[in-house]
Amino acid sequence: MFSLFAISSVLLLAACGENTNENANESEEIKRLDVEISTEPKSADLDVGEEFTVKAQVSYGQEKVEDADEVRFEFWKKGQESAEHEMIDGEHQSDGVYTMNKKVDEPGVYYVISHVQARDQHNMPKQELMIGTTGENKAVSDKEKDDHHQSPGDGDYSKFKADIKIDDTLKIGKETTLTALLMNGDVPISEADVRFEIWKMGNEKHTFLDAEEMEEGRYKLDYTFTDSGEYAVNLHVVVGEFHTHKKTEVKVE
Repeated sequence: MFSLFAISSVLLLAACGENTNENANESEEIKRLDVEISTEPKSADLDVGEEFTVKAQVSYGQEKVEDADEVRFEFWKKGQESAEHEMIDGEHQSDGVYTMNKKVDEPGVYYVISHVQARDQHNMPKQELMIGTTGENKAVSDKEKDDHHQSPGDGDYSKFKADIKIDDTLKIGKETTLTALLMNGDVPISEADVRFEIWKMGNEKHTFLDAEEMEEGRYKLDYTFTDSGEYAVNLHVVVGEFHTHKKTEVKVE
């Protein structure tokens, strides 16, 4: 009887240990900030002169994010410089949905990026919109998608790393160079979409500027700070379906 009792106790303790480990694994599950962009009407039905809504569905694991730190929509027509891109604050609706309303007066290919900051993570999905476009424009767009699909942007970026280099001493009115070095393991990442997001701490206005690739994997932006204080610099990198960001802070005197 004693032996049976001892064996039963061991089995019970083992079962409890397994349950504890399972609960620990569940609690340690890494959650990811997900953002899905859609339009209403659907993107295929958008037309010139008619207002439409862009929606960003924000979730964190199974949770619908109702209190995102920031949701901003970047909107522009193909061919426009970064300085011409519109930045529009998203309006919170419900169930983790944030929206903006838009209307365009010219047919063409447009792009929208939703910049979402929540739960100490950042996500910035991009979507192409063909508004009032002709069959010729659609054919060109389809070709661009095919070319993009064949680009080196598609692949495994599990070994991605980014280094940001900025002058140690930043002075008002003095041009400085912001440099980003992008690597995937030991391989430099070329032909990436690289942008610097710059803003003064406490300010709502964020400036987005494209960086230029100097050589394989090395990108730069020349920038002049016009006011003193603490600034945040967020590096955005998009390569094919892969996108990420890295943030640093600097002081301008």
